[in-house]
Amino acid sequence: MHDLTYYISTNKKCVVDLIDHMRTISGKNFYVEGDHVVFPPELAEGRMEFYELADNLSLLLIDFVLHKQLFNLMREPVRSNDYYVMFISLDSIPVQIEANNKDIQDLGGNLNNAVYFSSTANAIHFYGNGEGHRKRLGLIFTKSLLYNYLQRYAVPVSVPLLQNFINDVPLQFRAQLDLNSLHVVEDIFNVKLPLLTRSLYYTGDAMRLLAIFLNNIIEISENEENFKFDDVGRIMKLVDGIDIIDSEIPSLEQAAEDCLMSKSKFIKLFKVVYKLSYGDFFLEKKLSKAAELLRSGMQVSDVGYRIGYSNLGHFAAAFKKHYKQTPKQYQLQQPSYNDD
Repeated sequence: MHDLTYYISTNKKCVVDLIDHMRTISGKNFYVEGDHVVFPPELAEGRMEFYELADNLSLLLIDFVLHKQLFNLMREPVRSNDYYVMFISLDSIPVQIEANNKDIQDLGGNLNNAVYFSSTANAIHFYGNGEGHRKRLGLIFTKSLLYNYLQRYAVPVSVPLLQNFINDVPLQFRAQLDLNSLHVVEDIFNVKLPLLTRSLYYTGDAMRLLAIFLNNIIEISENEENFKFDDVGRIMKLVDGIDIIDSEIPSLEQAAEDCLMSKSKFIKLFKVVYKLSYGDFFLEKKLSKAAELLRSGMQVSDVGYRIGYSNLGHFAAAFKKHYKQTPKQYQLQQPSYNDD
């Protein structure tokens, strides 16, 4: 295992230098192509991308399967405190990190240990946790990005972390990943956009993450339950695998069993993740699909049957309650329908 030094910057050169160092030490063909890092296929497969969103903000995306562990990543402290990084780990198996105080901590594995925040005046070392899937996001930004904003407001004395930021005190701490941030992170990883608009979209999501993070520092909820990634992931996988037309929606009891949790825990966690109850979520998906089919010109009766309603009166009533008009009224208002 090689110890590989790295540094933090919002400039892509920090990644180019890291990859050059990897290639020199290992003799393997690592290289950077545009915003993407290309790995030797025998070592890793997947994504590692670095986006310069602005002079003061960059985004690092890691989503690959590691076939062979070659490096520990080591960053020593520097005198300046100009850059900050927020690492978010969605790894199901924690990675070990060594902080400035030589304390070994776990990062990832569950929401409670998923975020690590550090300024460049502190050291941070990442130690390999073996082969497997790596899914991490790094948000790198300059002190000036938040400093000028915070200076315009009275930072609460009761929030020492923000006071330390304003006073240029080196910061380093582990934090919980709240579910709002988890949704933003998943959106960043899953959205498909052309190169022309990708950076603009990522900039919006990156700023949302920073806003949520700062808000959570100010308003920490001591009662928020520590939901594990595995639990959240099983629910998301269940939902992704259900096609409103071609799949039968499992009962609440079956869904909970499929996700390896009790019915009460499933009900609670599902609503936290999707902001709706299990029944209301799939009803909304059904009616959204119905509206799409109506816009395509399909007969109202056929639409009802396609989304699982044997009683068309029930379909019409549910549709009207959601869209404030009957299916036929909705269809007649569509330009494509009237053009025919």
